[in-house]
Amino acid sequence: MMPSQAFALGLLGFTLLSTCFPLVPTSTSRQVLSSFDDNGVSSRRIFGCRVVEVLGGTAAFLEVDSAVAKGSQEVEDKQKIYKGYQRLNYLIDNWVQETTVCGNNDNPYIGEKGCERTPLKVMEYMGYKNTNDPLFKADKTLQRLEALVPPDNEDAYIDAVEKWTEKADEASTMSFVSSWGAANPGGGEDRVQYFIERAKKDVMVARDSLKTVVTILQIAPS
Repeated sequence: MMPSQAFALGLLGFTLLSTCFPLVPTSTSRQVLSSFDDNGVSSRRIFGCRVVEVLGGTAAFLEVDSAVAKGSQEVEDKQKIYKGYQRLNYLIDNWVQETTVCGNNDNPYIGEKGCERTPLKVMEYMGYKNTNDPLFKADKTLQRLEALVPPDNEDAYIDAVEKWTEKADEASTMSFVSSWGAANPGGGEDRVQYFIERAKKDVMVARDSLKTVVTILQIAPS
């Protein structure tokens, strides 16, 4: 619930509560809940009491519901970062295998046994190809998690997020450039290899940035 909404509900509740139970005790206020006058004033006051109860219950429900939703989002965000971090570890450990494809062409002279290096998998692992990937829009995820960072680690966390954003973009760019390395004038397999290795360096730095985040937030697998 937004602060303005909470304030409005609180102000309305206070007004009704004051009507039901005046701040200055009087002989009349002591008899509010036990007597009714002919013009219905007491009945209106009792109605006001009931509204106060409803408003109070509604405000409490909204606050609890908001807290539950926030907690659920935090858990989901943490697991996305952890899964993305683990996937980058796998990519780096199996770099050649994951950046090599076979059988995409009929020319047996391209690469080894008809296989060729391709960097497009890098873009997938970095969250640039699929909205369901755990690192899709990871910069937004990391920004939401910043609220959980202990004060002593704020600078390190911000540096890690900035490094992630920088190196994730660079790795994606190098991957895209590499995918056209053989087709460009003056290009060839050596240019593809060059840009793939450039991308690998960026991925390693990006992975290390996520490791810093995982350590600071003490994220563990669910």
